[in-house]
Amino acid sequence: MESSGDDEWARATDPVVLRSRLDSLQRLVGTGEHDLAGGVEVGDLADAVFCAHLRKRLGLLEAVARKEMDAGAPRRFVVLRPLKVVLDGLPDGGITFTASNHPKDESAGKRTLKLTSPIYIERDDFRDVDDPKFFGLAPGKEVGLLGAHVNIKCTEVKTGKDGAIVELRATVDAERLSKTKGHLHWVSAADSVKCEVRLYDVLFTPEDPEGAAKALKEAGGGAAAAAAAPEEEGGEEEA
Repeated sequence: MESSGDDEWARATDPVVLRSRLDSLQRLVGTGEHDLAGGVEVGDLADAVFCAHLRKRLGLLEAVARKEMDAGAPRRFVVLRPLKVVLDGLPDGGITFTASNHPKDESAGKRTLKLTSPIYIERDDFRDVDDPKFFGLAPGKEVGLLGAHVNIKCTEVKTGKDGAIVELRATVDAERLSKTKGHLHWVSAADSVKCEVRLYDVLFTPEDPEGAAKALKEAGGGAAAAAAAPEEEGGEEEA
């Protein structure tokens, strides 16, 4: 269904729509119904959105939410798009170690983790063709595993019938003889659990929603004027 520039402008600047989107953002960041950290009222920020520049105020709300979650959220490893990695050279029984629940808060305690084979890494953390600016894993490249205090080096890449990468094989360097730039988060296949993760991004596609809406409105008006021009020229020729 197509709509005119005026329709898009009205929808983009409708205070009811804007407030609804801000309320949605409040829910998405996982905060409470009424306030954020440090006594900052969501309602106050919502009011600020409608009396100042929209883009800056939404950025402020996101910054406050990140600050609160950084201070109180326990750390866990989660792999969203898993890629299987079979490890060679692990000691029998794997490697057991402890990790902090929060790197900035010792009172949050520690948890026990175990590195066994195979593991899952994030699919985006592997490239079959390496790049100097890429800190992830690649064929023949060595990276560290966060928290485990070991390095792994990719030795084999297995692909499916469609050519997609389905599995990696890597050797383990428990002594960390090589210095690595990249460190990957991971989960052990044996101890991992399936979970539901809801991913949210910015609610507006343009970086500047107001500017984009204005440009759309102006473009719509210009198109209407351009469409009318030939008729006027044709009338002059006929006269």
